[in-house]
Amino acid sequence: MLTMLLMALYYLFADGVLMSQVGYYRHIYPRWYGESQASTDDETIYDTQQQQEQDERRPLLEGGTGYHKKVASAYTRRMTRYFILSSILLWVVLLGGSLLYFFWPWASHKVDLSQWHWLSQTLGWASALLYCSSRIPQIMQNFRNESVEGLSLFMFVFSVVGNVTYCLSIFCKSLDRTFLLINYPWLLGSGGTLFFDFTIFFQFYTYRQSRTKSFE
Repeated sequence: MLTMLLMALYYLFADGVLMSQVGYYRHIYPRWYGESQASTDDETIYDTQQQQEQDERRPLLEGGTGYHKKVASAYTRRMTRYFILSSILLWVVLLGGSLLYFFWPWASHKVDLSQWHWLSQTLGWASALLYCSSRIPQIMQNFRNESVEGLSLFMFVFSVVGNVTYCLSIFCKSLDRTFLLINYPWLLGSGGTLFFDFTIFFQFYTYRQSRTKSFE
C-alpha cells in the first residue's frame, strides 16, 4: 500500500511539472519574449523573401517529394485504422477473457465477492480506464503529424519496465482468484498500457526510418 501511495504522489508531481511546462512554453514564454523576437523581424523578412525567390525557381516535383508524401499519408491512414481496430479487439479479449477466468461457473474455487470494497473498486476501474486512455491522444497526434518529434523514447522504455515489474509484484504475491480480481483494475491499468507503449515504439521506428530515407 505504501508503494502505491508513493507512486501516485510521484505521478502527480511529475504530471504537474509537465503540465506547467506546457502552460509556460505555450502561453507565458511567447508573451515574455515576443518583444525581443519582434526586433529581429526586419532581418527575418529579408531572409524570407530570398528564400521565397529560391523556392519559386525550384521544380515543383523535386525528387518526387509530393508522391512520397501521398504514400506516407495513405500509410498513416491505414495504420490509424489498424490501431483503432486492434485497440477495440484488445479490450474485448481482455475483458471477455477476464470474465471467463474469474466467473467460470465450473471453477473449483469460486471468487469471494464479499471481500470487494465497491468504492475502491469503482475508483480503481476509473483509474485504469483513464490511465490506459492517456496514451491514445499522443498516439493519434503522432499519426496525424507523421512524426514523434518532441517525445523521449526513454520515457516510454522506463514506463514499460515499471508497468511490467508492477504487474509481476502482484502475481508474485498471490495467484488466488479473489486476490487477483480485487487487484485487477490495477493490473489492467499497468498491463493494458503496454499495448499503447509498444504502439509508440512502432511509431518511433517507422517515422525515424522514413525521415532517414527522406534525407538520403
